[in-house]
Amino acid sequence: MRLRRFVLLVTLAFAAAAAPATAQTQFTIQGVVRDAATGDGIPGVQVQLRGTSYGMITDAAGRYMLRADVASGSYEVTFTFIGRAPATRTVELGPSPVVQVEDVFLAESALELEELVVTGTTAPTARRAIGNAITSVSEADLDIAPAVTVDQALQGKVSGALITSNTGTPGGGVSVRLRGTSSIIGGAEPLIIVDGVIMDNSSDQQINFGYRSNPSNRLADLDPADIERVEIIKGAAAAALYGSRANNGVIQIFTKRGSAGAPEITFSTELRRSSLPEKIDFALTPVDLDGNPVQRYDHQDLIFEPGYSNETHLSVSGGTEGTKYYLAGGYTSEEGIMIGSDY
Repeated sequence: MRLRRFVLLVTLAFAAAAAPATAQTQFTIQGVVRDAATGDGIPGVQVQLRGTSYGMITDAAGRYMLRADVASGSYEVTFTFIGRAPATRTVELGPSPVVQVEDVFLAESALELEELVVTGTTAPTARRAIGNAITSVSEADLDIAPAVTVDQALQGKVSGALITSNTGTPGGGVSVRLRGTSSIIGGAEPLIIVDGVIMDNSSDQQINFGYRSNPSNRLADLDPADIERVEIIKGAAAAALYGSRANNGVIQIFTKRGSAGAPEITFSTELRRSSLPEKIDFALTPVDLDGNPVQRYDHQDLIFEPGYSNETHLSVSGGTEGTKYYLAGGYTSEEGIMIGSDY
């Protein structure tokens, strides 16, 4: 009796080991992936049965028919496509071999990809793949500094750049040195390009014509509020990209463009007050060293006075996919702390 029970238990153990743990069936999962905005089918969407190696991509009409040999149960199907938010659907496999999934809608998603640089190259290139030293200054960085001109707004924002004012007068010339270049007989200013047009801002064009006429600065003609970004190339390859005039580096300025959508109106105004931080102390004693009476005067009040500045900017942008516009105007008035100096 015991021998018969032992043989029966051994037989059942071998039968259990030989039989599969769970029966698998070929299931077909099908459906359509559509654009959330237009409802059109999206081709090339990656459809994956999570936890398995079964997957496929949608056809030209956004349809998919995924076949998988898996056990019955609950599974998740993922839908991914570059530039769109991913989606997930839960499906129950079994008892029917065909499972119809409701239409999946994928919405566009703004992805923060690796930073690309288009300056001086034939195609957009990853920053780490460029041998040049390129620095980008965004619109937000320019707005931090309360500067009237673009070159003044770049002060302290570009490593390795020496930016100083030539005269200190309102709207006066600004000297820019990249990579520490300097010359006595030749120019050391970088090449300045605004929307693809070379701007002559050399020192020989900055001439003072006397009273109430400050040294000319062509970059002062640009309103920093109209600038989208500034790119600075300091590498030696700048000369290979833009010629010998770029031996001292390149400053590329990109102005704002309109975008499709409803008209957007932007208005801003700033008021500033400048004053002399401290006066020079004069010895106003009524006698000299020999004790003789001397009349002394402090003329600092006749030279310096508080200066008031006003910057007002108004822009309108908008349009359609076919026609975009950006219209802007500004008014700038800057008084210096020295009487008779203004811009």
